[in-house]
Amino acid sequence: MVRRQKGELEPFGLSRDGSKNFAAPLVKSGVVQTRPFPEGAAGPGLLIDFDFTKPQVKVVPTGRIIQIDVIPGVGPLYIEEFVLGDRPPFTKCARLQA
Repeated sequence: MVRRQKGELEPFGLSRDGSKNFAAPLVKSGVVQTRPFPEGAAGPGLLIDFDFTKPQVKVVPTGRIIQIDVIPGVGPLYIEEFVLGDRPPFTKCARLQA
């Protein structure tokens, strides 16, 4: 199933780059952390690591680690790829269409 975005989905304040609380709720709740990632395909770097077992996480991991950026002086930035899945927050979202 392919979904098309019809507008901004990120909550105001959590998605503004440079915002004081950018990602803070996710970090404080243990949903996301960053850690060194020595085994990356592009070399050692940093992994944005999600705890997909937390109830507030509504996405589904694919198990694949992908590079999303390079941080100068640190190296590649990785994240575990995820898909939206078939949970109500996505299937009932007016801004996502099948």
